Amino acid sequence: MFAITVPGFSLANTFDSRQSLMWRRVFTIDGECYIVVHRDKFCKVSQIKDRILVSGSEEDFYDVWFNYFDMSVDYTVLDKECKTMCYPVARASRCVHGVHMLNLDPVESMLTQLLWWRCDATRARDRLQLICNLAGTHKKRSYPGIGQVEVAFIPTLEELNSNQKLLNDILGPIATNRVISLFEFIESHQGLLNASEHFNILDIRDWLIESGFYTERQIARILRDSYGFREQLCAPKRMERDILRWSDESTAIEWSNSASSKLGLNVAYAGMLVQTMMGV
Repeated sequence: MFAITVPGFSLANTFDSRQSLMWRRVFTIDGECYIVVHRDKFCKVSQIKDRILVSGSEEDFYDVWFNYFDMSVDYTVLDKECKTMCYPVARASRCVHGVHMLNLDPVESMLTQLLWWRCDATRARDRLQLICNLAGTHKKRSYPGIGQVEVAFIPTLEELNSNQKLLNDILGPIATNRVISLFEFIESHQGLLNASEHFNILDIRDWLIESGFYTERQIARILRDSYGFREQLCAPKRMERDILRWSDESTAIEWSNSASSKLGLNVAYAGMLVQTMMGV
């Protein structure tokens, strides 16, 4: 178990932001904790005031979870700035402070947005878990106070093809074909997986448009969640309208340019707070 003090971080509010549908909330005699899955790793995370407790070694924490939870950014500064902004953002910063923007695996982000189309977060999470359970690799681990925990990781294209008949029976052929087609597209565009190499964000955006799977807002969320492009508001349409109604700017681009004077390259954080408070 590794412990670190992170002022202003809220695991509960970050969970409620629903950036990742791969989290699981668990209640124990010692309080609530979270099972967090990222790529081929998973851990148990809990919080006592400003202390974050992460299962595993210090090496695991700094190799994987420090970047995943975006702990290099001082969110107390962002929260302070958000409190001085237009009413919807200021109100959200008071209600759901401590949300961290996660750095998700690109495949998780793209699959989540594909499954989220025209349904709510609960249905999207159930579909994602179903795919992982049917086709993904499973791992088990025991934790004190919880017992044995089993998680299923996002499958590979090979695993999906091997379980296509089972997926067809459960998800239906249309949904199964869309998921497999997405993985085939990712397989043929390996640059989508190399976010750490800082590919030109315009190339990534063009590839996502080329795929034909996503709307502009879904692409903006993928770029925010997996490629570090946080310079735009990136909020659902109804929330964007609410923010603009209380602002002097008439478009989201103008608002983002103005907000960058306070939030720098993390303008998307304002949209994240409003989205978390109002629900996804």
